[in-house]
Amino acid sequence: MRKEGKKMANEDNVFAGSIESLESVAVKEAWGVEKKIVFGPRRFWKDYVMRHFQLDKGAQTPLHTHDWPHYVVILSGKVEFVLNDHSYILDAHSWAYVPSGEKHCFKNLGDSPLNFLCTVPVKGDPEA
Repeated sequence: MRKEGKKMANEDNVFAGSIESLESVAVKEAWGVEKKIVFGPRRFWKDYVMRHFQLDKGAQTPLHTHDWPHYVVILSGKVEFVLNDHSYILDAHSWAYVPSGEKHCFKNLGDSPLNFLCTVPVKGDPEA
């Protein structure tokens, strides 16, 4: 039996649910990229933010840099992970680490959506 998000009396906290039911957050300067906040300051984790990204076929995140790291787990699909001058081809159940201050992006190489989890410190996602 599957339960979707049981609520506690007089509280707004939901302790389980599907990623599909989470609200999408806009991703600037990227088409075909959907972001959802799984955990963060508004949901059980005050120091970090775990985001779920889905990239459509042919979509990619912008090549960018900033002063915080990323911890990434590829859930499904095939991705080219670009880190500075290096390129890594990763499949489902792979992981990637982005050190702070390094140029990086993720490109969907597959014919289906790419899904991955990306965790950053709170300063790395002000929408959280």
